[in-house]
Amino acid sequence: MSGHRVEAEMRRHGGRARPAMPIRAYRWSRTAGASSVIGVGAVIVLALTGLTGCSPPAEEAFVPADRVAGASGAPSAGSTGSPGSAPGSPSPAGSSPEPETVQAAPGVRVTVEPPAGADPATAEMVAAFRDYYAGSLRVVAAGEKGPAAGDTAYLDLLGRDAVRQDYEWVSAYRDDHRALRGTIRLYGFEAEPLKDRGDRGVRLNVCVDMSRTQTVDTRTGKAVAKREAWMGKPFLHAADMWEDGDGVRRIQYLRHALYPSERVERCIR
Repeated sequence: MSGHRVEAEMRRHGGRARPAMPIRAYRWSRTAGASSVIGVGAVIVLALTGLTGCSPPAEEAFVPADRVAGASGAPSAGSTGSPGSAPGSPSPAGSSPEPETVQAAPGVRVTVEPPAGADPATAEMVAAFRDYYAGSLRVVAAGEKGPAAGDTAYLDLLGRDAVRQDYEWVSAYRDDHRALRGTIRLYGFEAEPLKDRGDRGVRLNVCVDMSRTQTVDTRTGKAVAKREAWMGKPFLHAADMWEDGDGVRRIQYLRHALYPSERVERCIR
């Protein structure tokens, strides 16, 4: 699929057209309206600058991470984990879920530290974010040749604004002949209600560590000498989710906070 076709595909999904390839849909659970606190450290109050409001400042770049564990069903393709337990499902008392490793694309691995004791609604949100991230990374890894047929199916997990954000991020890599390689770690998941959405909207907060990744030139396959400074420290990624008119909960908006913001302190180990 060429770059122009990728653009057209993403823009169609921004208008809520459906992909040809079926993808898991996540129906809303009323229990998600209650605040669920999971992962590392105390709850972050995200009513701070940059993570609230309907839209971020114009200069705020979309900085994705990788993918999350925790599906309410079977693990995604390419993932490994403990046999007999679905990622993100509640763990026995006193135990922590096993990390999950996902091969998002050739040379791109995602290590996910699932939340302990996540309720079903939180596990579904984590799974949706995971599936979105793996799909987006797969498109980035494809470079100028474009994704294979069906690889943009993950866009059905996104609302209009999130599709636009994802397109901007993917395009920035493709236009500069860049892609990511290495291992990305997701951990410290938190879910909290969005006050302006009543019991229908939730924000999922994720700590992301990209320090073990590198940027490569897709024309040569070699690592780019200069590393982006923000990639050296963990950062906080937030996904605002609520239902669209078809009754399916989607990621509607993506936000981030970078180190040394105090909002990222809990992500630093």
